[in-house]
Amino acid sequence: MEAFEFGIGNVTFILFIVALVFVFKTVNVVPQQHAWVVERLGRYHATLGPGLNIVVPFYDRVAYKHILKEIPLDVPPQVCITRDNTQLQVDGILYFQITDPMRASYGSSNYISAITQLAQTTLRCVIGRMELDKPSRSATISTPPSSTRSTNRPPTGASRCCATRSRT
Repeated sequence: MEAFEFGIGNVTFILFIVALVFVFKTVNVVPQQHAWVVERLGRYHATLGPGLNIVVPFYDRVAYKHILKEIPLDVPPQVCITRDNTQLQVDGILYFQITDPMRASYGSSNYISAITQLAQTTLRCVIGRMELDKPSRSATISTPPSSTRSTNRPPTGASRCCATRSRT
């Protein structure tokens, strides 16, 4: 039986494969309107913006990938009680945009659920202050977009803008 011989050609081929893997793990191309959160040895290190980015392989890893576009989110129907004790079933559509990828990754365990619950709570509070004839006239409730620097922003790195519609 012949033993496998390591020649210069085999060693060169193995080194070429290792170098190729190293290059593919080093160079990352982040698409436009995306942000990738990088962890170094399990701890937050940086946020990669769109374009060509270099990371240290085997020390850095892309932990989270976020889309920075506005994302529509359906708020499920819920029963709200107005000031004059009338029950209304309301639902809504929420448009949100991630403005801080690091806080969206580490600020909440599930930021989409947190945004949905915040919208439902705000909707119940606003409908609770209205009387029966007022919700039908003012069917749209909106909060300022992130460009107006609202102090009532959710703690998840996402700005909120809520548009809702009511059903009776």
